[in-house]
Amino acid sequence: MEKRESNLLLLVEDSRLQYASLKMELNQSRWEIIHCMDMPSALDAFEQGEKTGNHIGAAAVDLGLPPGRDNPLKTGLSLVKSLRQRDSDLPILAYTSLSPVAAPFDILVAELLSLRTSFVYLRSSDEPDMAQLLDLIWQDYLILSPGPADALPRAVPEKPDPLNDQLWETLTLIARGFSYPEIAAELHGVGIDGVRARVNRIRTILTEKGELAEYQRERIDLINWFRNHHVRYRRGIR
Repeated sequence: MEKRESNLLLLVEDSRLQYASLKMELNQSRWEIIHCMDMPSALDAFEQGEKTGNHIGAAAVDLGLPPGRDNPLKTGLSLVKSLRQRDSDLPILAYTSLSPVAAPFDILVAELLSLRTSFVYLRSSDEPDMAQLLDLIWQDYLILSPGPADALPRAVPEKPDPLNDQLWETLTLIARGFSYPEIAAELHGVGIDGVRARVNRIRTILTEKGELAEYQRERIDLINWFRNHHVRYRRGIR
């Protein structure tokens, strides 16, 4: 693959303290920083570069951006998706210092890997060298730091998805606490009996595939299965 020659790094970081630290670290590297503090300004900078021929060479994105600073699934992930839509080959490094509770690694890993985006956790005893990481993603490496890497088994399917879209839709509503009548109201053209039929079908499939034991016939058993498996099959994670 032909590489860009641009050394322009789009660094999207809303914390001035964190930006100052990263800037100091990156000043000794080959990267020339274009700093943005939110999604609109980052996309404007990217598009301006495309118009003027000053193409962005790589992007480093803090996932905790405004307005949802404590919710990386909101703005940060949306920005990564928007950048990937604009450039299918752009090297992107996503990072966060939020705790795994606020930044669920399994969900983020599942989403970011599908976008061919590296993901590192900055709040650790052995923080990564950002300049070295950027050089690696420039060479087409896909990187996960230790915390996100530990979540990889939960984020990547081990086997084909056992349920179809309709059954996942029903199971997602069950996991959200909907009653059968409420589920029927959400599913156009499906009555309560239809919901029961879908639930029975889910139980049958999961039992036949060894995902549920014969005695696991309660609603909570399906909810627990959903919680343990929906990320790896990339279902109901938004």
